[in-house]
Amino acid sequence: MNFKKVFVAGLTASTLMLGGLVPTISSPQKVEASVATPYPKSMPVEYEWKSIEEYGQNVEKGAFKIDLGNRTGTLVLKLYTTDKYNEGQANTLHANAQRYRDIGAFLTDKNSGLDRTYKGLVAFNRYAKYPTLPTLKYKSGFTNSGTNAKGERFITLGVHIDNLVNDGIYYLNMPNGMNKGTWEVKGYFYDNVNVEERVFNEIDRYFPLLGKVWWDGIELKVGQIGRLTVLKDTPLYKLDGDKKTYSRTLKAGEFYRIYAFKPGKLSVGGGYYVDRDSKVEYQTPSKAKLNLVQMRAE
Repeated sequence: MNFKKVFVAGLTASTLMLGGLVPTISSPQKVEASVATPYPKSMPVEYEWKSIEEYGQNVEKGAFKIDLGNRTGTLVLKLYTTDKYNEGQANTLHANAQRYRDIGAFLTDKNSGLDRTYKGLVAFNRYAKYPTLPTLKYKSGFTNSGTNAKGERFITLGVHIDNLVNDGIYYLNMPNGMNKGTWEVKGYFYDNVNVEERVFNEIDRYFPLLGKVWWDGIELKVGQIGRLTVLKDTPLYKLDGDKKTYSRTLKAGEFYRIYAFKPGKLSVGGGYYVDRDSKVEYQTPSKAKLNLVQMRAE
């Protein structure tokens, strides 16, 4: 077992090197995301088909549908290509999103989502170098590309909706071929605020779907469910079934991330556990923060 001192925000903490086990610190110095911006909420996105008349023929049309109800605020969409989508075309779209901030996608209302009349739309190229933005009911939009925690590429679209349009039902119209089966779309919404430009230009702070999630100044990790504070020296042990194998003693004042628990036991990762008793204090983050971590991992 190796000890070393680490320095975070001007403070020190003992670090126990046990296969990725890293303790946290007690006195945070960072501003938390909850102070900087409200949390986004997951919004369901479904794909809707409709038979319409086009050029004298009945044809099937489809679009991704988002129902915001009576909400106003900032809508954010994340688009992932699937293995059914043409790789070369997907590469071009990601490159355009990154370089020109434009992929030719439009947000429309429920009256124009499937009949292609394009009443009340926004083009997601508001912050492009040479934006050509048709502004009707929606004022602006943005597009950008990124990579999630799993290494998957996606395109991000977003728009601030400041007035209620047609009962809050919107459709995402996309270029030819970008339909159900070739794209996966996830929706998120910031209630009652306009964080559109901040989300785009200050990603780490204002877009926790991409940036880190902070809990008392320390990054909350994917899979983490809580935090352990050692109040009195307590044994750390490896658990194999019901058999405990002593490893060492955790010292009072140390802090550790918790990833799982068993009855009367807390896991600090790497197969190591401590007893959940009066020698330790266990804290859990809010559900909102846990949801943010999960969103970021998507």
